Amino acid sequence: MVSNYRHAVEFLSDAYIVADPVTTLTLDINQVACAALGYERSELLGLLVSDFLPGLERSTVHRMWRDLRYEETISIESTSRRKDGSEFQVLVRVGRTDRDDRPAMQILARDITEDKRVREMVEQLEKKSAGARELQVQNVELTRAHRMISDFLGRLSHEMNTPLTSLISFTDILSKNKPGNLISTQKQQLDVMKRCGAQLKWLISQLLDANRIEAGTLGLNLAQFDIAEAVREAVDSYSPTLVEKNQSLRIHGSDMPHLIEGDKNRLVQVLTNLISNASKYSPVGSHIVISIERVEGNLQIIVKDNGPGISQADQQKIFDAFYRVDNQITRSESGTGLGLSIVKSLIEAHGGKISIESPTGGGAEIGFWLPLVKPLYEAEGQIRSKTHGEASINETGDATDPELS
Repeated sequence: MVSNYRHAVEFLSDAYIVADPVTTLTLDINQVACAALGYERSELLGLLVSDFLPGLERSTVHRMWRDLRYEETISIESTSRRKDGSEFQVLVRVGRTDRDDRPAMQILARDITEDKRVREMVEQLEKKSAGARELQVQNVELTRAHRMISDFLGRLSHEMNTPLTSLISFTDILSKNKPGNLISTQKQQLDVMKRCGAQLKWLISQLLDANRIEAGTLGLNLAQFDIAEAVREAVDSYSPTLVEKNQSLRIHGSDMPHLIEGDKNRLVQVLTNLISNASKYSPVGSHIVISIERVEGNLQIIVKDNGPGISQADQQKIFDAFYRVDNQITRSESGTGLGLSIVKSLIEAHGGKISIESPTGGGAEIGFWLPLVKPLYEAEGQIRSKTHGEASINETGDATDPELS
């Protein structure tokens, strides 16, 4: 039956119905309409028009008949109901004719189901096109705004760095107190100024790095070097803070070279950031461990602290820009929420990856992996077999290696 309907629909523009304008009974109907509706002709004759054209109820037919005194035809969209109860959309054109020398209503119907579907698709496409154009305009505006912000940050950093560098330099000169003119309190105040200046300079560099990473303009100066040296540099630069908090730091696996190709300054920045986080969120008197290990042709470095730990929910977002874990300890510490985001971007720029683990009992382990460069002494078959040593921060804040002392 469905296939018959489909066949008839193709010719439904020829569907022809004649009805009595007063009683709205069907007086005549052609075979095309019968096939489309699924009726025999004898079944349709004598039916009310509204039985198969629900939109043409008696009141509607009467109103249209009156209007036909002033118009040749009237067109409306309606529904047509088949014998099985299914319906489809039709365009109905109504006019006047004669039947047995009496005025009658002539009804022509055409299936517009496909037309409406196409029209709806066109409307949807037009909406999507308008939405795409709007998004394109917004994208242009966002790009322009981002460029303006980037330019502003670049100019701001230059304008701030110049006087800040001078301020830090002169503070450093004064704090040395060569003539001995400063009293102890003044010297302490200068030290505070120096630390605040250094912190401000670091914040500016964080913002600039985040901006360069987002803009894709952060370059790397690649060279081969021993990552253990970078670890020791990062530890040495942060050792005064560790000593101030009475925290100890040990380095496992720094007794042998681990050659990688990368930007040493940027990786020292990565390590300093991780050590800073470990120290910041670990209690006074706690210990931090950095382990260096080779794992299947890669170099694995893990920084482990004794802080409160990081929840599973926070671990999913910890490397997002400007995200900070919200707890009592983090609220008491300053920070931009950019550090770990920059760390992740720098590691990935070196072809590595980064992850975080936090055991139930507390503490966090942030590890990253970098591809190794095969050391020359290994290529020549001079592989050393040696027990990993440990480096630590002693009471003066210097990094030492027991095997070398």
